[in-house]
Amino acid sequence: MRDLISRAAVLEILRTPKASDTFPDMIRRVEALEGCGVKERKTFPILKGEGASIDYQLVADHAEQARANHYQSVDRLAERGGLSWCELYAVLHNRKWEKMADNDAMIACRALEARILAALAQAPAPTEEGS
Repeated sequence: MRDLISRAAVLEILRTPKASDTFPDMIRRVEALEGCGVKERKTFPILKGEGASIDYQLVADHAEQARANHYQSVDRLAERGGLSWCELYAVLHNRKWEKMADNDAMIACRALEARILAALAQAPAPTEEGS
């Protein structure tokens, strides 16, 4: 039996956000789906983000760019408070840092995170060896 969220349910939430939904709100709505089987995922903090965070693995997948831009590992960056939205945008898009509006960077980063989490939700559940 599959405990993951159906692709249709995730896409429905992404296509029909409530007027007040932010991307974190949409992610919480996806995670709140009954029987979704979404496990707690490690998060990466957003510097001066008032408690905001993003999926850690998403940032870790761009560790080389994070090190190129900031001369530190993803773990060390997280320990030191994370990255600003603008810095995170550059890392996630494999670019050198350039100043941009934090709101534009946040929207782009959240959109990328939502697409990744939606793709994970539709992926087949891993099978256990010997079952």
